[in-house]
Amino acid sequence: MATHSRNSRLFLRKAWFYCSSGLIGMFVVPILSVISVGFTICAFIAVAGGVLRTFGVDWVRMGIANGYEIPKLLSLPAALLLSGVLLGIAWISFIGLRRYLKWVSFRERNDRLNRI
Repeated sequence: MATHSRNSRLFLRKAWFYCSSGLIGMFVVPILSVISVGFTICAFIAVAGGVLRTFGVDWVRMGIANGYEIPKLLSLPAALLLSGVLLGIAWISFIGLRRYLKWVSFRERNDRLNRI
């Protein structure tokens, strides 16, 4: 009887792991990967916009709030600051995604070893 109880607990634990990692993974993996790639692309676009506005392109606008626009001489430093923030968020998202995938693979590997 003790073996039956142990097997059912093991089954429930594995079922919980697969359901939770599958459900969480459906949201975590796509969201973190899109944030990581998207913010990296936006960081490079921000630097390009800062360079263009600094050298006199009029159709690039950089404003902080309603009615307050950044002076043209400060466009590149503002773009670099924004780019740094965006790259920081992208890096944190990438690290979080990598840690989540390592955690899932570690748990999967341990479950596979426990079956033997």
